[in-house]
Amino acid sequence: MAAAAAVTLDRFEARTYDALAGVTRVRRALRDHGLLFATGAFAALLLKRFEALISNEWLASLRPDEAETAARVLGPLHARLSQVLELAEAQGLTHHWLHRRGFEVYRAVNDRVADVLESLHLALNEDFKPLIGVCADELKDRPGRRNWRSSLAALRD
Repeated sequence: MAAAAAVTLDRFEARTYDALAGVTRVRRALRDHGLLFATGAFAALLLKRFEALISNEWLASLRPDEAETAARVLGPLHARLSQVLELAEAQGLTHHWLHRRGFEVYRAVNDRVADVLESLHLALNEDFKPLIGVCADELKDRPGRRNWRSSLAALRD
């Protein structure tokens, strides 16, 4: 939990804006047929640094106002990453041997950002909290299955 406390909201915002700037450069390079190799590698490095910053412990330690700020900051990054991936896919660059690894990083970070945004929005939704409580109570009362074989046996019977 000490590592989670070391990450401040300011540091998170700074890394997010760095990643957003790198992805914006890649989008420009894709759109204008510019030099993608150098900008793509630099953006991948920025995205890896950013992804290392958003740990589950840090996200769990956010106060509601910080969670709102984090969601507001992550929205543009997710949108820009999605644009870059769509442009690269349309140009056939995601499968090219020279750019494939970079776009794999982009896709992984985009998926992580989408998951974090969804979690933040659900955590901030007041109507969702009672629903989770009801579902958890129902799961407590359900008898558990030991393994997948018992699930198959129950289906056969």
